[in-house]
Amino acid sequence: MSDAEQPEVTALQFDHAGIATDDADGLADCYVDLLGTPVVHEETFDGMDVVFLQFGSSYFEL
Repeated sequence: MSDAEQPEVTALQFDHAGIATDDADGLADCYVDLLGTPVVHEETFDGMDVVFLQFGSSYFEL
């Protein structure tokens, strides 16, 4: 496929992405310290600590 035949790439938006970790609070602290992203929600779900970090209009679920 030549460059002229390449389809145009557009940016996609996503609601959230989940990242599995044994230490949600510790990883959240790293993101807050390094990137300044806010923690917007914390809960315990099925015995697991879950933390949501906001990145623009999207979220990381740890």
